[in-house]
Amino acid sequence: MTSDSDDALTTRRAVYGATYPFPPRYTERYMMDEPDSTYQSRSYMFGGPLIIMNRITEWSGNTLDFMRREAGVYDAVRDLVEDGKIYHLSGRPDGASNDAIEAHDVESDRTVIFVYSDEGKANLSFVRPRGLEPDALYWVGFLEVPHSYLATGAQIMQKAIPVIIPPWTTEIVSIVRR
Repeated sequence: MTSDSDDALTTRRAVYGATYPFPPRYTERYMMDEPDSTYQSRSYMFGGPLIIMNRITEWSGNTLDFMRREAGVYDAVRDLVEDGKIYHLSGRPDGASNDAIEAHDVESDRTVIFVYSDEGKANLSFVRPRGLEPDALYWVGFLEVPHSYLATGAQIMQKAIPVIIPPWTTEIVSIVRR
């Protein structure tokens, strides 16, 4: 277990450190907060089981709908994150600047990157993924600010990916080989 009853930032710090020596599937996180943003909900998604320790029967209809959507996001990335090769694309989460972490599946050549914004204003982050085949062509897509493009692995890793992050959100970038 990496984080028991901690806030979003402390949980990300724990996962950041634990994923150096251990596979992500062993990084359990317990979400105690009532989630009201992707920043909160997705801070608990990177790693193994997502455990919600909350009175969900007392959640509002809006919160339930939000978490249903977030559970779908978690389900879509879970296998890749649990079994992927992990790259730390930023320094340890500090609450003062954006942080990013990547999971890359070598076999399928797919990548998912979580980019977290701890700031109260929209900003632009540049993330430089690793593990891609330089000559391969990849589709780069974004979940929160929908846009996408094609680029080679070398272009993506050298130029970095510009990620627009609305305040207190987590953008998820997917990279899929074509």
